[in-house]
Amino acid sequence: MRKDDFVYDTFMSMLFVLDSRHHSCLNDLVFLKDYKKIMTTKLKGEEEVEEELKGKYASVYRHDILAERMRRYLEENIIEHYMLNEWELVIRLRNGDRFVYDSFCNIVRFDSYGDKLTDEEELKEFKRNLKKMLDRRFMTQEDLANKIGVDRVTVNRYLNGKRIPDAIVLVKIAKALDCSVIDFYYRHF
Repeated sequence: MRKDDFVYDTFMSMLFVLDSRHHSCLNDLVFLKDYKKIMTTKLKGEEEVEEELKGKYASVYRHDILAERMRRYLEENIIEHYMLNEWELVIRLRNGDRFVYDSFCNIVRFDSYGDKLTDEEELKEFKRNLKKMLDRRFMTQEDLANKIGVDRVTVNRYLNGKRIPDAIVLVKIAKALDCSVIDFYYRHF
């Protein structure tokens, strides 16, 4: 099985996760153009699913029905999926929607900025991506500070958006986190 197929299968199964320690991907998919239509239209064979789930208490029953509608919609409307990097799967639908499923955090992110970002949005994306890369490497601020030769307070300022590293430090950060400099910036996917 290819990595993108494995992550795709994981994404489809995450629609049903209700555990409070996890994030349900269904909550993230409200940004789909067809979301209201999906959630209000009964799909072919849904009555069978309803019968199967009737014994469960109401909130789980409702969530499972909505998740099943979304799963079927996605199965019928995904026209392309591919890995953006080792953790993120890009999914493109017939209606033109594109989103990224982050398999590390189990969240969905839509391309909400378009082509142009303000400086504030660029900074927000930089700090979000830096935090994400630290989390994926199970690295603390102190670990990163030691690897790049700065103090922890400086790394904390990068993570809080109070400061942005210069080009030389950014290259050091990328090497320390075993990633590319481009991974810290927003990419229109």
